[in-house]
Amino acid sequence: MRNRVVLPIMSIASYLLALVPLAALAICWPSMPATVPVHIGFDGRADRWGSKSELLIVGIVLTVLFLLMAAALQLRSMVPHTDQDGIGVSAKGRHRGMISTFLAFTLLEITVDVIFIVFFGIAATVHAHPINFGRIISAGAGSILIIIGNIAPLLSTPGLFGLHIPNLRFRPKTESFVSRSAGISTLLFGVICVMLSFIVPLQYCGIMAFLCYISSFVLIIVFWIVASRTIHDD
Repeated sequence: MRNRVVLPIMSIASYLLALVPLAALAICWPSMPATVPVHIGFDGRADRWGSKSELLIVGIVLTVLFLLMAAALQLRSMVPHTDQDGIGVSAKGRHRGMISTFLAFTLLEITVDVIFIVFFGIAATVHAHPINFGRIISAGAGSILIIIGNIAPLLSTPGLFGLHIPNLRFRPKTESFVSRSAGISTLLFGVICVMLSFIVPLQYCGIMAFLCYISSFVLIIVFWIVASRTIHDD
């Protein structure tokens, strides 16, 4: 009974979190001047200024994007369980996969919402020095990697999203290894990214976060190649 309640609760939470950017913007709106910083560079400083209506567009786009993703996940969770491909996905396993997916999405929403709340707060107080915003962005990017790293091993069930790693669809042992390895890779570089966000010089925070993402992706590809050549499902 409890499992049946978890998905609806997480679905409702994802819809509510999708509204946070607009709510934060509405709170900050009265105190915002007509001209505000609309883009923060890698060095943590405003490098482009514009009308505060541009922030409204950003808030609307982000909210609509989150709402569409939440609706897509909800519709996916409502599809009756089938195993047409004969890959042995149980109804319980699919349910756990959907819970893991919703959890990853809600954590992602929280991370992005916090970043935008900070951004709107900086825009509302243009006399503040957004010197640490670059660190916040890179730490948020690292947090997203950590979230993916913790969820990736739970998303090894083929067909959950309709997207599959080539040549792994009917090789469960290999796919399981790649999923766990992807989790380790993204978790490792996520932790590195968060730690370095508060160590490296501010002007290098953005580049450092970008390199962490690239390195994580490259390591996953290496794991995939090694697994496809060494692991056999016979």
